[in-house]
Order: sequence, then C-alpha cells, then structure tokens
Amino acid sequence: MTTLWRLLKWAWRAWPVVVLLVVLLVHLTLLDLCPTLSQAINKTASLVLQISGGLLVLYSIDSNIGVIRGRSLFGELRQYLAEFPLIKKSTVLNVSGAFSSTFVAKARISVKRNPKTVDEQLNYLQEQIDDTRRDLREEISDLDRKFQERSKAIDEKIGLLLASLKQVESNVAEVSVGGIEFQVFGVLLVIYGAIAGYTV
Repeated sequence: MTTLWRLLKWAWRAWPVVVLLVVLLVHLTLLDLCPTLSQAINKTASLVLQISGGLLVLYSIDSNIGVIRGRSLFGELRQYLAEFPLIKKSTVLNVSGAFSSTFVAKARISVKRNPKTVDEQLNYLQEQIDDTRRDLREEISDLDRKFQERSKAIDEKIGLLLASLKQVESNVAEVSVGGIEFQVFGVLLVIYGAIAGYTV
C-alpha cells in the first residue's frame, strides 16, 4: 500500500500530463459514441481547450505579477488605462512638513576663587580634579548611552533588512518555480486544441 501511494504521489507531480491524458480519453470517448458529430466535437474541443489554455497561462502570469508587484493583472490594466494622456486628472498637493530641533547643553558652573595659602590652593586643586572626574564620568556615561541606542537602532535595521531579503528570496523562488506547471498545462491545452481543430 505504501509503495502504491508513493507511486501515485510521484505520478501526480506530472499532473499537467495526467490531466491532459484524461481530456484525451474524454475526447476520444465522445468521438467513439457520436461518430456522426466528429467535426462538431473536434471544433468545440479545439475552441474550449485553446481558451482554457490561454486563460491558464494568463492566470500564471497574474500570480507572478501578484508575487513581484503585489498587484493583479486587472490592477495593472486599470492603472494603464488611468494613465491615458487625454484624460485630465485633478492634482492634489499634499504638503506636510515637520521641523524639530533638540538642543541639550550641560551648564557647568565653577566658582573661581583666589586661594591664598598652600592648603587652600591644594583644596582648590583637589576640588577641580574631582569636578573634572565627575564631568568625565558623565560624558563617558552619556557617550555609552548614545552608543547603546545607536547600536540597538542598527540591529533593528539589520533585522528588517534580513527579513526583507528572505521575503525577496521567497518571492523569487515562487515566481521561478511556482507557476510553471500551470504554464506548461496551458500550453499543452493550446497545442492539443490546435491539433483537435484540424482533425476530422
């Protein structure tokens, strides 16, 4: 049973040929049942098969356009007709602007003294060293915070770019392989329809 199931699944991968064989069997059965109407059956089969094949190819093209551009073939036609140069279109200007400016400044106030004694001078120098260390720590902390924010923003942009690349890769694979079966089946129907139209 498993071997039969795998064989059926393998055969169904070539479904355009399988369905075409079924159409051929139906056509031959109709010709066998009604030999007097063979010309009408062949002409009708030719017409139906060629129209069906053409529509299948159009459907495949439509699905490929939908994957690539995100629109349908009907939408493309509508846009083409909307761009007809003799039709005047009202132009809508949408002006929007934004101006924002942020200015942050740290004010450092230092009181200058005029120390007289050596002890006062040493204390004053120690205060200046402590102030400089504190300012330096604040600057380093501020730079570290800005670096972390920029690094996080860059990581988010890289994640978005990777997701976009995966989507593009998926779309290319779908366009390359996805619609080929419908295109092959449509072409086979057109060919078979053309042949059926010339048989008596």
